[in-house]
Amino acid sequence: MPVCYNYGQHLTRPHFPQWLLTIILSLLFGIRCAGPEPLPPHFEFSGRPSALPVPAASTSEPSRQVIAKGVDSGIEPDPCSNYREANVVAVDEPTTFLGFTRALAAQLDQLDLGAVRAAYQTFTRQRGLDPETPGLFTEYARLRILFEATRDGGYWRLRWDITNQEPSAAKIWRAWQIQPLVETFGHALATAECDELSALYALLARRIGIKSVGLFYPTWNHTIAAWVPVELPGKQRLVLVPTTQIFLGCSDTFDTTAFKTQMTSIEPYPRWDIRDSSPIPSDTARFLLEQIRVYGPASLDLQALLRARRAHELKSSVGKCAGYRADLGKRLEGRLSCADRRALRHFAVRELQRPAMSDNEVLEFLMLP
Repeated sequence: MPVCYNYGQHLTRPHFPQWLLTIILSLLFGIRCAGPEPLPPHFEFSGRPSALPVPAASTSEPSRQVIAKGVDSGIEPDPCSNYREANVVAVDEPTTFLGFTRALAAQLDQLDLGAVRAAYQTFTRQRGLDPETPGLFTEYARLRILFEATRDGGYWRLRWDITNQEPSAAKIWRAWQIQPLVETFGHALATAECDELSALYALLARRIGIKSVGLFYPTWNHTIAAWVPVELPGKQRLVLVPTTQIFLGCSDTFDTTAFKTQMTSIEPYPRWDIRDSSPIPSDTARFLLEQIRVYGPASLDLQALLRARRAHELKSSVGKCAGYRADLGKRLEGRLSCADRRALRHFAVRELQRPAMSDNEVLEFLMLP
């Protein structure tokens, strides 16, 4: 800090009071100060503040005291500093369909299912089901997250378009095999129509242990998936799972569609489509699992917003849903969970490749018309 000194301090006379002499000399000659010392390098101005050096983490008592002083002085601690993400499930090298589906089941079991559990309570209440029915929540949670991944515009970045293919997942798997992985937002990893997407969903559901998922035809020219809840065959109408928005509105989703049925049973998807030994590039398999790990625990509002924005970018089956996205974004403002913040960070860094974006900036991007 600047050092000050007084030029008159050596002119003191014995018969004069020191304090009075100091005042008089200060008035006559003034006080001269040395100039400021150079600022340390990390404070040099370059148009915007430079980052301060980050101290190494420590568990010692002094470090905890510094943090406490920072809080007292107005620095807010990160509310998500203790958030624990799901463990990463590794895939075998080389990766096969069998190895991928086993890793998928394991990754689903690692997730924090708080957001899904809230939706599950609504689901069971609306259908008059006992939420404690053995196995029901496990099936619901796995199917709900798998739905958000495999639907048109979901976080596996599948895109709907007319392909004139049979209801089979084989072409999607083939696209994953031969196309190089592109992680950036707006790039589809595969293109398929409604029956292919529904076949992929039903096939993967069976491979993760849920056999009562099949294809449902709400109209002569359209296909979705349907599920019969465990232990409830013949007692509940089908749970309809729309893998695209064809003939549907922006907000239609799992068990919430404009389609109606009184059917209480469904033939499980019968085809195998893909051999257990069929290979998949390991980087693609890891990407698909990472998307599940990061987005799966996020709130369903955020997942819906991300999906609607992706589908808009991919120009797929989702229509003009700008108002729907704006409403979702407003609902999320000020109440993002830690899982939401982690998902937004992943989206900014991995998919948009814009790591400097804040959470609010990402939300604004997702709400753009």
